[in-house]
Amino acid sequence: MYTNKKTANFSKREIVAAIQVWNQSAISLLDIRHNLISSEEDLYGYQLPVSTFVYTIGGKAEVSLGDTSYSVERFGLFHGGKGTELTIHPRCDWLEYYLVMYKAGEPPFHKVEYVQLLEQANPFQQQYGFVPGNPIFFAEELRKMYEKWKVPSHLNLLYSKSVFFRFVYEIYEELEQGDINVKIRIPNIVHVTFPSYKLYRYSFCYNHFEVIIMTEIIINN
Repeated sequence: MYTNKKTANFSKREIVAAIQVWNQSAISLLDIRHNLISSEEDLYGYQLPVSTFVYTIGGKAEVSLGDTSYSVERFGLFHGGKGTELTIHPRCDWLEYYLVMYKAGEPPFHKVEYVQLLEQANPFQQQYGFVPGNPIFFAEELRKMYEKWKVPSHLNLLYSKSVFFRFVYEIYEELEQGDINVKIRIPNIVHVTFPSYKLYRYSFCYNHFEVIIMTEIIINN
């Protein structure tokens, strides 16, 4: 287990650019899903159809987004872009989770500025996970969003979308303030044996990049 507590996942410049992109984008809330799973029924290799926020509640779990795995104690908040593979493996009897799916479109005006901002940071494809500072707030807001979403009406859809923006605001407030708690699981060591030496490949994910350490050990014949 590797626990990394740092000031932020992204640079201040990236966060500011991401917030500007959010402000300018045409956002459509597509779906809100809720599920309860046990340790015997993982959500395995689910390919996100669109940009998605993931929130886990209630117990220990391992959550993987692409090649990055996170260890969750009670609450975890994650984001993955379209096409990212999501796996949730509960380490407890039951685990509750939400998927909030959305789509972002270009603004009708200032498209050149918008494209320039996307080159600095594309928040809709960014992948991250952390333990929120106020987990009960997120759990309650998601519960209310989902309850309204289940009973579709123009007013309920408006409510869900308004809460979604508040949800995004709270996430970026935490990212901007920093001091977020990120837990990343280190995979096991993999080694390859050759006739005269062993080559050990030790890899782990740090700040969304894969770090690879290659160690060669000579074997005496």
